[in-house]
Amino acid sequence: MAEKENSKKLFSNVYFKALVLTAIIFVLGLSLGWYFDWTRSNAVRGELEDLKIQADEARVAMVFFETFKSDPQFCGVYATEMNAQLQRIGALGLKLESLREANKLDESYYALKQQYVLFNTELWLRSENLKKLCSSTVTTILYFYPENRECESCVAQANELLQLKRSCPESVWLFALPTDLNVTVVEMLVQRFGVAQTPSLVVDGQTFGGMHAATELRERFPALSSC
Repeated sequence: MAEKENSKKLFSNVYFKALVLTAIIFVLGLSLGWYFDWTRSNAVRGELEDLKIQADEARVAMVFFETFKSDPQFCGVYATEMNAQLQRIGALGLKLESLREANKLDESYYALKQQYVLFNTELWLRSENLKKLCSSTVTTILYFYPENRECESCVAQANELLQLKRSCPESVWLFALPTDLNVTVVEMLVQRFGVAQTPSLVVDGQTFGGMHAATELRERFPALSSC
């Protein structure tokens, strides 16, 4: 009888310890997951802050360049600086997408995304200034898509655009703008270019609704034929 009681106690102790250990591992897993997500969000936030400083410097540089735009070095220097910022904001976009794929869509994510969209829009405006001031042959593409709903044709469109961008990184400048994040300047662009559906493209000022393959864009725009 005593042996049975001891066996029951031993079994209960083992079961209790296993239960406690499982709970600890579960909580530790959640904590590590939260920590890595927090770290990843903070990394994106930090890089956006750095980019904000760079954008402020670029605004001052733009005034400087416009003041001395007769300088023969103006166009080359400004185009180089634009390319550097475009590459950086493109990398940030991929990091934000990784947060999205991990379903970390809290208020912090949307605040970061809105900042990213504002920077992207500003870069597009500056690229348009570059084209006017320097007769640049760069092809600019605004890509409008929804952030908060599934869109298979938008995924396909993004892949086609990335194909073009990878083929001609120096001469194709791509700006992805979500239409449903309540960003005023994006809403203004939607109205300005008559964007009525997603996906939609604005290529060098011309609006195209729906999905368009890279081959079609190459045929429509001679500047893209080599991409």
